[in-house]
Amino acid sequence: MLEKFHEHIVHVPNQLGGESLLTRDDLIQGLCEMARNPVLFVEGMDSVNLVEERQDEDGTLHLTREVRFGEFTVKDHIHVSPAGEFIQDVPSQGELNASRMTARLEEPEEGALFMRFVYEVPAATNPAKDPSAAMYLDTLRQAYTDKDLAMVEKLMTFALDK
Repeated sequence: MLEKFHEHIVHVPNQLGGESLLTRDDLIQGLCEMARNPVLFVEGMDSVNLVEERQDEDGTLHLTREVRFGEFTVKDHIHVSPAGEFIQDVPSQGELNASRMTARLEEPEEGALFMRFVYEVPAATNPAKDPSAAMYLDTLRQAYTDKDLAMVEKLMTFALDK
């Protein structure tokens, strides 16, 4: 069973001189591209092999991938909904515990775009339960936040360049 380890929100700058730069659909298309070609969006990732791709009647995209970071390969499952939810499920494999990252596009008012990121890990291995790990946890959470800020920046660049 997975439980939340870290959650944060990133504002997607979307205004220039009162004009909207991006639409919600632009960012959803960017999430689909990130699912299919994550090397463009994730630093340190060397390659991706799409093992399976299918789309549900409701438009939800499902991918099974093998992503490579140097000599380390991770198999994951990606789901991107038409509403703008990107879920990365990583099953337990080798010494790697299962985990889930959810990035959800939120628009509390028209044109105000945010991405909510939620990281989940197995309850038994959640480092947040170890009080002696405070410095490690702060560093890990900051690394997730920095990665997500860079990812949103790359999503915006992709959406603006298309």
